[in-house]
Amino acid sequence: MTDRPEVIIDNEAFCQRMSKFDVSDIARAFEGGWFNKAVTTVGAAALRLGVWKGEFPFHSHDKDDELFFVIDGRLFLDTQKENGDVETHELAAGQGFVVRKGVAHRTRAAAPATVMMITGADADVPAAFQEPN
Repeated sequence: MTDRPEVIIDNEAFCQRMSKFDVSDIARAFEGGWFNKAVTTVGAAALRLGVWKGEFPFHSHDKDDELFFVIDGRLFLDTQKENGDVETHELAAGQGFVVRKGVAHRTRAAAPATVMMITGADADVPAAFQEPN
């Protein structure tokens, strides 16, 4: 899974507070590519939605942890340990994983996966890209 998709990262919130949103509608609006879209903010946190197929480069976030929750599909989340080894976490629909701030990670999906994320509202999306040691 080394194909590099065209990447769309949008930090403008899709909806405002006190309004209803539908994850399926948002996902359909961005069908066909790799995207990571801010849905709304809740206090100091941002709720994001991604639909991903392919591999995103290793990167880390310096300020905030990042929660990944798979809504549909299957996601492989690779994290880099302090010794440089890479650990793969396979997530199915209904499963989640929290990556601690500062930990290099990447996402991979062989088929489109719909994923909700929670990060800091002002999180660097993404921060410095890096390859694992």
